[in-house]
Amino acid sequence: MVKMKNWRMSRVLLLPFFEVVEIKSEIRDVCRDPHDDKFLAVAANGRTAWLITGDKDLLALQVFRQTKIITPGEFLKQIEETKILSD
Repeated sequence: MVKMKNWRMSRVLLLPFFEVVEIKSEIRDVCRDPHDDKFLAVAANGRTAWLITGDKDLLALQVFRQTKIITPGEFLKQIEETKILSD
């Protein structure tokens, strides 16, 4: 489990890496909840490495194109492991 202190620190470190993504191609009928396809469109058009979510319908996909779909806890764990390996 990720401690809240780590989450706050990670959020501050990640904010500079956010960007606006223009949707040039829409995604339809991929997720079992059609309302979630918009998030897949952002990930695909933004060529993201990760889609970080708590949504069970999106998490069920695990991967969409080049994007790994993971929980916030899994993402923070990967960041922590990468930091440990780079120290």
